[in-house]
Amino acid sequence: ARSVKARGRRRPYTTPRSAGDMLCCGADDTTRRYMGLEKDAMREVRKGKKHFDIVIEATRYEATADTSDDERIEINARRNEREEVLRALRASGLDIHKFTQRDDGDDNSPRVQYILIGASEKLLKKAAHAIGLEKKLREKPLGMRDIAEVYEEYAEGHDEKFKVDEYGQGFFTSLERIRCLFHIIEAPDYEEPGCAAVDLDKLVTEGVFDSYFCLEDKQRMAKLDGTWVYAPMYTKPPIGEIRDYLGEKIALYFAWINLYTNYLGLLGLVALVPTVMTVLNKDADNAYAAAYGFVSAVWAQVFLEHWKRETMKYQFIWNTEDFEDEEVLRPEFRLNVRKLKRKWEAKHGADTRPSDVGFITRLYDPKIADFKQGKWSRAGFVPVDEKDEHLSKHVENVEYFRESTARNRFILSSLFAVFLVAFICLVSTCLLAGKVYLASYGGNWVSRGPIVAALANVLFIRIMSFIWSKVGFWLNDWEMHRTDTEWEDSYIAKTFAFQFINSYLTTFYIAFVQGVNFTFPIFKDHNGYPLRDHCAGNDCFDALAYQVVTLVVTGQLARYAATVVPALVQWIKGLCATTKEEKHGIYNDVVAQSKRATFTGTYDEYIEMAIQFGWVCMFAVAFPLGSLVCFFTNMGEKRSDAIKITKLMRRPKYFGAQDIGSVMGVLETIGLLSVITNGLILYLSSEAYLHLFPKSFQEESPKYHILVFTVLAEHVVIATKNFVSYSIPDVPPWVEAERAKASMRAAVDRHKLTDAMKRRRDEHQRRLKEAKVSLDDDGEDEDLEI
Repeated sequence: ARSVKARGRRRPYTTPRSAGDMLCCGADDTTRRYMGLEKDAMREVRKGKKHFDIVIEATRYEATADTSDDERIEINARRNEREEVLRALRASGLDIHKFTQRDDGDDNSPRVQYILIGASEKLLKKAAHAIGLEKKLREKPLGMRDIAEVYEEYAEGHDEKFKVDEYGQGFFTSLERIRCLFHIIEAPDYEEPGCAAVDLDKLVTEGVFDSYFCLEDKQRMAKLDGTWVYAPMYTKPPIGEIRDYLGEKIALYFAWINLYTNYLGLLGLVALVPTVMTVLNKDADNAYAAAYGFVSAVWAQVFLEHWKRETMKYQFIWNTEDFEDEEVLRPEFRLNVRKLKRKWEAKHGADTRPSDVGFITRLYDPKIADFKQGKWSRAGFVPVDEKDEHLSKHVENVEYFRESTARNRFILSSLFAVFLVAFICLVSTCLLAGKVYLASYGGNWVSRGPIVAALANVLFIRIMSFIWSKVGFWLNDWEMHRTDTEWEDSYIAKTFAFQFINSYLTTFYIAFVQGVNFTFPIFKDHNGYPLRDHCAGNDCFDALAYQVVTLVVTGQLARYAATVVPALVQWIKGLCATTKEEKHGIYNDVVAQSKRATFTGTYDEYIEMAIQFGWVCMFAVAFPLGSLVCFFTNMGEKRSDAIKITKLMRRPKYFGAQDIGSVMGVLETIGLLSVITNGLILYLSSEAYLHLFPKSFQEESPKYHILVFTVLAEHVVIATKNFVSYSIPDVPPWVEAERAKASMRAAVDRHKLTDAMKRRRDEHQRRLKEAKVSLDDDGEDEDLEI
């Protein structure tokens, strides 16, 4: 499901009338019968009565004469499981259509069945009400400022308040239908509107189905092609439309990278000043670089504060201020628990309990995975007390993994990551020693040595990044994280720490160590003397600038190529598949989309941007023009990411989000470190910075007065950053005002009387007039009991 296959020939696009037209337009009757779609169902689809938005893909394995009895049993069991799922989906009122086609049109390849899932508008409205679907209002509340769109939770019976789909597909947009469909498919069967309780992720990981994906909305995608995907690079992404097609998480990523790129352009204009002075003076070390370092530190804080305000704006508009994704267990976690449980029971017996094995066995082979009654919470697993009969009868068993084992696995994986970091340090030391060794030959090698070492370091960084992309995923899965959020937070933390060392280690060495005439242990030059590294002419600033330029430029080109090359390969494969497709039949949109890779998330893109943010901020004084280089590469990155997600990947399921998550903490950490690194670079490496002080201060050893001034200047910059953070409120005033208005409107609505309430009030008033009571007349003596 994750592999990228040929998409087939791209057919001319014509606007279809309905989702059914998207699927089957152009197919003749023979092809339709081959695909298994009845003509009556096709007519309903063509009339726009039904929409299909989710596809389940399943390879059909058929028994042959050579099939063994065990294989026949497995094939029949798999078939029964699939039929049970389809019965559950139909019982929930979902529309299902199936068609079967040979994979890649090859007669020798297995047949693949595609199961299309949709629902009636009536059923979708019930599901939308159950999940509190955020939907566009037809009209903004009176007095609200001019905002493009406003969203509110859908309430059944109040359709007049909400906008219908602007492309004539019905009351709901395709993304809204997808959200409702997933609720109907996956929610427990006791929830409204009578759900199927089918866990698609679990079924895919267990091999019952091959994969599932969401179908493209051709009409909405055609508009996005013109306004976003293929629009000029300087065009602002239509964030609202991206959100309506791909969800909040992806929309927030493109909103963030667009704002970040715009800020890079502004900083790049300021960077031209020290760059021009470098060209005029033929020296990268100039006093303007110090001023630029101060500007870059404040720039970083202003950018982060601006993004916080943007986040609050989108939260208010999209009605995600109280967004809480009630996460379920990861399908990989559930599958691994089942595998470990089966493995232990195969060894000790299916009916054996952990307490039945000996004490020694429990030490070296404990049962770490099982099914237990209870519920996972943020604090861990909460079991059901056996004495609580009520809970024991109603709470289901869930996958359980021993928490102490999970913690131990996290420690071991962290130690392995530390080992990789130590390996990076060792290899980087060898590369730096090799540079000094080559320079010891004198002549041209004095200038060639740093070039060879820099290029070798670039290659090593890319190799280690590739290794970590594989090892990091495996380690994170091995740690047995229960939810996607836990998995993503752990992966981002470890990956950023790893990439931080991998990307910046040699640069830190040149900036902070090389200038003190560092002697490499063990290594000798060609004359047998210890290798002693120093900067040419005792000026490390030029060497640092050259190192930063090399790593920034090559890193940006490599990152851009990593997106462009797969797109080019996919396009070439599509051209090559034209002849084969015409020869073997029509590849409809469903089959073409099934060949694409599965989109897994935006965390890799955020990590790459965070590393780039570090180059721009932490080494600003060494390479001021880096901000302008990153600005131009990010202009292309915005476009390539859009093409990757919309053209090379399957349409992802809904990804909701309130903000960019733990990435914000990473960016704030880099912003703080940038003040320290730039100050140290100026103090240790910049002669132009030292020349700003009296000559008596420059001749000191160590330069105590200059150090004190540098530390004080760092504190001034940090204080300025804090002042910027304090003076720019995270929440825009207009959002606070609109929140207050919304609160007042909600209070009025709560006190607004319905017709039934008015009738009860009028009845009470009538009875109140008829009731007669006097305090002067005491009651007659009666037998009373008190």
